[in-house]
Amino acid sequence: MNVLSDDQRQISDVFAGRVKTETGDRFACGAWLWQVTGAPVLVGAAAHFDCRLEASHDHGSHRVFVGQVVDAKAGRGAPLVYCDRSYGRVAAN
Repeated sequence: MNVLSDDQRQISDVFAGRVKTETGDRFACGAWLWQVTGAPVLVGAAAHFDCRLEASHDHGSHRVFVGQVVDAKAGRGAPLVYCDRSYGRVAAN
């Protein structure tokens, strides 16, 4: 799992389907590294978690995945926040 940086809005929009890539390949919008589990890690992300799937649960129209974290790293920059159909920033109190 990747936590996008606040300067990666375009990537968020591509994966949400709001912006299309020329080839239709969503992964073409960023640079990626592959972790031990095979999970893609976005270069420049605020953080990433490499997990092994432990369980999945259907709940209404969603599926919830539970994973065991096998690696985690923090990057630089503030995390991207999306709420009420717009982007924002995390502010200190």
